[in-house]
Amino acid sequence: MLIHTPLPDAAELLERVRADPVRAAPLVYERFAPIVMRVARRMLGADPERDDVVQQVFSCIFRRVAHVREPEKIDSWGRVVAANALY
Repeated sequence: MLIHTPLPDAAELLERVRADPVRAAPLVYERFAPIVMRVARRMLGADPERDDVVQQVFSCIFRRVAHVREPEKIDSWGRVVAANALY
């Protein structure tokens, strides 16, 4: 049986990222994967290189997420980072 643990809220996620970025990486991915995939699908459509570009977007997110200042805006921040990286 698979037990699903809820994702931490944005403030807790940022605390975890700042404390131990490597251990928090799966949580960051879970938080932003739907956002990044939606933006990538909208901007790139069925582009065969979309998966490679999505990897680059996550590289940007992982490098910058610890610097988010306003946890309540983390999802919109993720959309902006994704869109900028996709451009």
